[in-house]
Parts: sequence; C-alpha cells; structure tokens
Amino acid sequence: VSVSDLAHLLDKNMAGQLTYLDYQSAEEVSIPVSLTITRKGEHKLDFAFEYPGESSTNNVNTITIAEDGSSFNGEDVFARQEVGGDIIISTRSSGKDDGKKVEFVTTYTFSPDGYSSKKLVKFKNGTKLVRNRFDLKITSD
Repeated sequence: VSVSDLAHLLDKNMAGQLTYLDYQSAEEVSIPVSLTITRKGEHKLDFAFEYPGESSTNNVNTITIAEDGSSFNGEDVFARQEVGGDIIISTRSSGKDDGKKVEFVTTYTFSPDGYSSKKLVKFKNGTKLVRNRFDLKITSD
C-alpha cells in the first residue's frame, strides 16, 4: 500500500456512517460521521473524523504507511488488490478488545467515490465478530 493509493481521496469531504457493536447491549449502533484525509508527510496521512452531535469523540488519526508498503497504521498488510477501480487492503494486528486478547483483521477499501473499512475481531476461543464498519462517500471537493 502507498500514499498514492489514496491520492484521489485527499482533501475531499466525505460523509456516511460508523456502525459498531455495542458490547453492553449486544446490538449494532449506527451514527453519522464525516471524514477528511490530508497528507501530513511523505508516508503519513491525517484521517480527521467528526461525529455530528458527539463532538467530544471527534479525532484525528495520523496514519503511517511503511515505505515498503508492508504496514498501514502499524498493522501488517497481508493483502492488496485492485477490483473494479477499488483498492482493497487487508491488515492484521493483535491487541485487546473488551479486556480480552484478540487478533484484529481490518479491510480498507479506497474507492473512486469514497472510503470504507471493516474491523473483524477474532477471540482466542475462535469467536469472530465485526467490531465496526465505516462507510463514507465523497460529498464535495
């Protein structure tokens, strides 16, 4: 993966939904979200997320892409493909979710008209679930 894979999304306003699994209710929750991606350096991008009505959760994630393309946001890239104009990368990393050690597998899709991602959580007992999904479309330049 490289910064050029996302060049068509830089400085574009995107809007859509974040859907996540609320562990307390065991239900999926969807909230509106907007995103602007800007270049911060040769191998760095800022993903600025805004959540209307929930400004305390707004954040900017600085994403670093390894020079050789082997990692994205500190996650190991294990697949990259181009399908119908979309660039799809898959990453894996380990961490904790709900206080338990897990493996995360995230699929990022950079399409001509937007951005999406899906984070899958794999628990040690073999249980798998979708933790969250972002689905955003370009709204303006």
